[in-house]
Amino acid sequence: RRKQLGAPLGMVRFRMLSRRTLARALRLGHDERVRFGPYEVVDELARGGMGAVYAVVHVQTGARYALKTLLPEAMGNEEERVRFLREARALAQLQHPNLVRVFSAESEGPRPYLVQELLPGGSLQDRILRQGPIPTEEAIQLTLQVADALALAHSQGILHRDLKPANILVAEDGSARLADFGLAKRLHGESIRLTKTGQLLGTPAYMAPEQANGRPSDERTDVY
Repeated sequence: RRKQLGAPLGMVRFRMLSRRTLARALRLGHDERVRFGPYEVVDELARGGMGAVYAVVHVQTGARYALKTLLPEAMGNEEERVRFLREARALAQLQHPNLVRVFSAESEGPRPYLVQELLPGGSLQDRILRQGPIPTEEAIQLTLQVADALALAHSQGILHRDLKPANILVAEDGSARLADFGLAKRLHGESIRLTKTGQLLGTPAYMAPEQANGRPSDERTDVY
């Protein structure tokens, strides 16, 4: 059964796939191992129209990560490729306990990918759907953690622009990890996310009024 996550790439989480099904989804032969450099795919976590996220293992160290990449059919879209690479650069320059950690990024190969920490706890949206509202005191602590991570991003000149429960992941210790900078833009200078005039980017239910109306955004957009 599929469940909408609301990620920038329109990703959808669904049940674990067999290796044969996963290989077919990646357009590889059934007998080939699904690999991205030194990372071997063990499960598909999410998929959308342009990209996918996989659980992977490093073949030499055995360490497990989450790997985000564009789908083969999106590779011919130069705008999507540039967006993906700019998201990778934005995440790579931010280091904070409440931001998803990025370990490596590959931009030169046939399919660019981003390797980040694997958080099996899912998102706050997943938890709310399973368990209902989060207790007030815990919700306050999670909000403060996300706000602290945002303050760092803003200090580095980066707006997130898509804050919502689906983009806040939960670590094993219950702390928050802000993720998915696919709609991020710089406060000053070049935009990280490419946009077209009049194009609406974001999640309507969580947009600040100025974002929904296509007006300029700043730190207050994320705070809203």
